Order: sequence, then C-alpha cells, then structure tokens
Amino acid sequence: MKLIKNGWRRVGNRFGSSNKYFLQSPAGMLQRQAVSAALKTYAKGVLLDIGAGRQVYRSFLPETVTYRSLDFADTEENYEKNRALDIIGDAQNIPLDDESIDTVLCTEVLEHLPEPQLAAKEIIRLLKPGGYAIVTVPFLGYYHDEPWDYYRFTKHGLQQMLVTESTELISEAGLGGLFVYLGYIRSTIYLGLAVYIPGLFQFAFYTNIILSKLDILLDKLTGTTSLMPVTNIIVVRKR
Repeated sequence: MKLIKNGWRRVGNRFGSSNKYFLQSPAGMLQRQAVSAALKTYAKGVLLDIGAGRQVYRSFLPETVTYRSLDFADTEENYEKNRALDIIGDAQNIPLDDESIDTVLCTEVLEHLPEPQLAAKEIIRLLKPGGYAIVTVPFLGYYHDEPWDYYRFTKHGLQQMLVTESTELISEAGLGGLFVYLGYIRSTIYLGLAVYIPGLFQFAFYTNIILSKLDILLDKLTGTTSLMPVTNIIVVRKR
C-alpha cells in the first residue's frame, strides 16, 4: 500500500497544476466541476486560497479576481517554482487583518488541521461583509498525508462550523457516492502502480477517465450520493 500511495503522489506531482490533475479520479472530476462553478458564480475581489497546495484552481479565476495563496510550507516537491506561495502560515491563525478578503477558497484542508473550528473562525473573520467562502471537505476517504489526517465531515458538521450569526448558508451539496468512492480507490491503485511502468501510464490514465465517467453515471442512476458523498461542498456569505 505504501508503494501505491507514493505512486499516487507521483501522479499528482506529474500533473502539477494542469487540468489533468482533476482527471485522475471520478472524485477529482466532480470536485473540479463543483468548485469551478462556485468560483464562476461567487469569486470576486481578492481571493485567498487557504491550503493552496499546487494552486490548481488559480486558472479558473477571471482576470478581475486577485489571487493570493496560503499554505503551511512551500516546497519544490509540491509547488511549481513559478507559483511560490504569497503567505506561509497556519490556517488556524492567519496573519491578515479582519474583513480584508472578498472571497475565501478552502478545498480539502480542514480534515488536516488539529482544530478545524479555529480555521472556520478565521475564514469568517477574514471575509468582508458580502464576501463568500467556498469550502470542500471529504466524507469518504482512506488515510492520506499521514500523520496529518484527523477528520471526516458531514454536511451538518460543515454547517455547524461555518453558518453562524454573521454568515448565511448559500448552498451545500454532496459530490459523488458509493461508485465514485470505489472508482477513487481503483484510480489510486491503478494509476499509483502504472506510474512506475514506462509506456503504460498514458494508456492507464485515459482508460481510467472512461471508467471514472461510468462511476459518475452509476451514482446518478442509483442515488447513492445522498447517503454517502465522497466530498461535501458548502458556500456561505458574510452578512
């Protein structure tokens, strides 16, 4: 399993922040669709990407939005050299002024924080009145980025942290279900092993895209997303 996980990390590093990064699994496909749609609708002004990682959503933003990235470290392995972080810091204690950000984006980050409630408070603190926060977290998933993998969240847990007296719920949704989750596991194993075999990876990658689209269709037909989403996404607005 360690070999597979390392291989999966190599796949992510291979694609960097390109569009192919989202095509590694059915879960990635759905997340790209949901987050890019939310950014198109709500992103404005100065956007802070908390836990920016490879900054994969940066290319989805209109030119009118000013992008700023934050993460706990900036390493050559995880970040492209021409996309250094704007802020190196802790999402639970962000070194920015109150109400200084128009839009916050935080994808697949809260599960890796010892105290995600503090990060939620920071998100709300940073938002200007009328500003939006777009947040995603996993509900189904194997251990990853250990030992910094602490939590899984339901939609109710997300709302409890982010919908307060000073914010209002704009939308929430579950992404993927049982079949997408099984497809995510398949993708991890299949591509995580194929990346070690010269000449095989391209074939494996494109066949996996076809299988991933089938996973998404099966979830739609069976309605498993309402019971066991792979990821939850929420949008809140500062009052």
